[in-house]
Amino acid sequence: GRRSMELMAHEVMPRVNKALGE
Repeated sequence: GRRSMELMAHEVMPRVNKALGE
């Protein structure tokens, strides 16, 4: 539950940052 949410955030955040960077 909560743990998976954090793991997903760690995986998604970098992708989002790259998307925003581009």
